[in-house]
Amino acid sequence: AAIDLDNPAQPGTVTTPGGFGDFDVVAGGKGTWANDDQFNFVYGQRDGDFDVSLTIADYSATNAGGSPKAALMVRTSLDKGADNVSLNFVPPGNRIEINMNEAGSGDLEFGQTVSVDPTPPIHLRMTREGDLITCFWRKTEAEDWANIGSRSFPTWPTTVFIGSNTNADTDAAGSTLAVSYRNFGDTMEIVFTPDSPFLDIMLDSGEIVLQWTPQDGAEFTIEATDSLQVPFNWQPVSAPTSDVDGLKEVRFPADGSTQLYYRLRSL
Repeated sequence: AAIDLDNPAQPGTVTTPGGFGDFDVVAGGKGTWANDDQFNFVYGQRDGDFDVSLTIADYSATNAGGSPKAALMVRTSLDKGADNVSLNFVPPGNRIEINMNEAGSGDLEFGQTVSVDPTPPIHLRMTREGDLITCFWRKTEAEDWANIGSRSFPTWPTTVFIGSNTNADTDAAGSTLAVSYRNFGDTMEIVFTPDSPFLDIMLDSGEIVLQWTPQDGAEFTIEATDSLQVPFNWQPVSAPTSDVDGLKEVRFPADGSTQLYYRLRSL
């Protein structure tokens, strides 16, 4: 879902190029500071603990203020002035910072402000464990996540809203920040074990063909799911396994009506 909070003079637009968790935002609005929220929010709801991340793949500003922001934000409601934490990438300042609003605290920031190379991509991540909100960033997927701050919010409700905060740092028609967000959703770390076989997937005469190199003493099964959202719903693929030219192979008719993801799981 998407919303423009506090009706900025330049309404926001959101388009989806088609990838899983990918969307492009063009937004106005003067930003988020204390109770003064005016920005575009593309969000989902989360209950309890979460681990969510997104990638800022590209951005450009037009007639924007001095500190337009592309951010990952969590907030307790969709009301202006709601409690929130915003992990901000600020391109003109070449920095990542954590802003917050918590009723009655008087605090507006916590954690570190990090100087960064503003060239995309920029990866942002936020977790909730009980009352604790923790913010991370990294430049590339090959790097470890860097923890730049955490804070407890014991009065927050179980259900919160998390997503992208995009604003131009000024409220004027024609003032925008355009951001390409990618891979928004639950954080997934892919780890390859050196001796694990790779699953090759191809299409042959209307059939899905899955192949892998057999290993001595190891047995594997093929599973499929229609979504990579947590919790996963992996289901076994009901098709026989054959030996073809030294490889294990599974074939079954392709179903063009449903997008599926496949994995090879050790038994």
